[in-house]
Amino acid sequence: MHIYDILSKLPLFQGMSSEELHEVVTKLKFSFLTLRNRQCLVDKGHNSRGLLFLIDGELEKLSVSSDGTYTVTEHVTAPYLIEPDKLFGFRQRYSHRYTAVKRSHAIFVKKDDVHFLVNQYVVFRLNIFNMLSTRVQRYVDDTWEAAPADIDSRVLLFLSRHTSEDNPETVFRITMCQLAQEIGSSRLEVSRALSRLQEQGRVRLQRGIIRYMKGVQ
Repeated sequence: MHIYDILSKLPLFQGMSSEELHEVVTKLKFSFLTLRNRQCLVDKGHNSRGLLFLIDGELEKLSVSSDGTYTVTEHVTAPYLIEPDKLFGFRQRYSHRYTAVKRSHAIFVKKDDVHFLVNQYVVFRLNIFNMLSTRVQRYVDDTWEAAPADIDSRVLLFLSRHTSEDNPETVFRITMCQLAQEIGSSRLEVSRALSRLQEQGRVRLQRGIIRYMKGVQ
């Protein structure tokens, strides 16, 4: 597939005219990356020096709590833009680890070229501003959302707030004791709540693992 066709399907470039896309292709140099199965693309703590677009394949996204007591595993599929909010600001390091689930491909746009795109093309500038604004608004809305009183809803709120991707299933590796501590409850109450949620099909339980079924009501 030609780079022009790839760009036209990627976030941030959508809506740009054919003339603009052709101009971008001729003026900028894109780095193409091929990932083997289980190869790490970026890891938590790596510096963000540009924009990374997954253009083909699938990645496993691993999130680790600040104290290392639990992890959250999600999958992302192409087309996907990896943490664009880490390119600017005071913390320009990735927050998650991304590993190829199968042979995949990505392209990298260095930071200087992102500056050029933002300054030169109104549509690109609006796309990136809208994307970053949406992320901030969701974070603020979640911060001020009232905590539910019943234990089942509190468990679901914890799971949903730690699920950032639109996956049918998210894997939490967390003990019931740790989950109880996170939501301010007892292990027994959490165990009973998880059993009820499993009966409803909203979670699936294994030893030390909770599979959260997003979208199940």
